[in-house]
Formats: sequence, structure tokens, C-alpha cells
Amino acid sequence: MEDFDRAIEDTIIALNTGVLRTRDGSILKKADGKSSVVNIEWREKLNTICDMLVALRKRLKIAKDTGAYSLYGEDDVMYCFYDRDLAIWFDSTREEILKILSSICEEIGIHGLGFPRKRYEW
Repeated sequence: MEDFDRAIEDTIIALNTGVLRTRDGSILKKADGKSSVVNIEWREKLNTICDMLVALRKRLKIAKDTGAYSLYGEDDVMYCFYDRDLAIWFDSTREEILKILSSICEEIGIHGLGFPRKRYEW
């Protein structure tokens, strides 16, 4: 989950500061952060996305501290949550973030994001 947490952190940093970096910390690109977005609706949507990402990180830390999941695999790691409601919350929050971002894309005039779902039942 450290990689997942780091990816969320990197996304929050990229949205807030405009700095896109690799997993090792090298800067790939610099741009303006979300505070420079002139369209108030889009800025609010980006703020909402950041809030949701922060919530994901907080809940992930609680899940780690309480042993609410286990990892399977080596290169292609799968996360197995013991609480189905918690797994659904993580997945639905991720999906909602993508929907909000997709709505901005569509308003800009580019194709919205697709988010196919793979359902695994244990």
C-alpha cells in the first residue's frame, strides 16, 4: 500500500502545485497548480478531488494500522480488504474522482475518461 499511498500523495502535490514527478522524486514537468484555474467551477471540482484524495489517504492509513487488508502477488499486487463495505468505499471514491475529472475534460472539449471495472469476488 505504500506505492498506492505515494501515488495518491503525488497526485495531490501535482494538483496543488503543478509539479509532476516520478516515483523516485525526479520532476517531469512543472505547471501552475489548481489555484491558478480561472474557471471557478473547475477549481471547486479540483478542490473536491483533492479533498477526496486526502480522505483516501487517511482511511488507507487506518486500514493499514488495523490490518484491514492483505497483499497478494509480487509484481502485479492485489489488495484484499477484509471488509466488503470498506473495499466498496475505496472503489466508489476512486470512481467518483474519475467522474469529476472526466466532467472537467468534457467541459474543456476533450473526451471524458473511461473507467472500466474489474470485479473480483472472493
